[in-house]
Amino acid sequence: MKTDRFFEIKGHGGVYQPASKVITPTVVSNYLYPQLMMLLIGMVAGLSVRNHMHPRSWSLPLDLIAVCSGAALFAGGYLQHNTELTSKGMILAGAGFGTVLARERDQRIERLLMRGSPIHDFIGLILIFMSASYLILLIPEWNFMLTVGTLIVYYTQWLFKK
Repeated sequence: MKTDRFFEIKGHGGVYQPASKVITPTVVSNYLYPQLMMLLIGMVAGLSVRNHMHPRSWSLPLDLIAVCSGAALFAGGYLQHNTELTSKGMILAGAGFGTVLARERDQRIERLLMRGSPIHDFIGLILIFMSASYLILLIPEWNFMLTVGTLIVYYTQWLFKK
């Protein structure tokens, strides 16, 4: 390794000595990792139950998921005065609104976004999970409410199908 940004091996016999900079924690080394895995497992279980009870006859529209996830990120960033989180929420919600407008103009896009397929369900699950986990990691004091709230909303969303 040519850089010593994260660690150095110094001394006789290749004895490990940490560099002056601390290695930033990853998701796996974070104490919120169990909550994130419980959230992911719970969401996969909810998707499996929904697909068993209503086999791929409908899905949440991806544009609605993007708008709601972006609004959640925006609200979390606004309440915490975190401009990075607020801007990412605005970008995600804006992409969702853009797809809403595109869906209204073109039937092909509407069929693509409203498709009831396993890939469509998986993309929606990943988008919701990534938004919730990003909020949980950046605002750790909200971790319990975000985990439970996301699971409740994700479990009950199939009750309100069209």
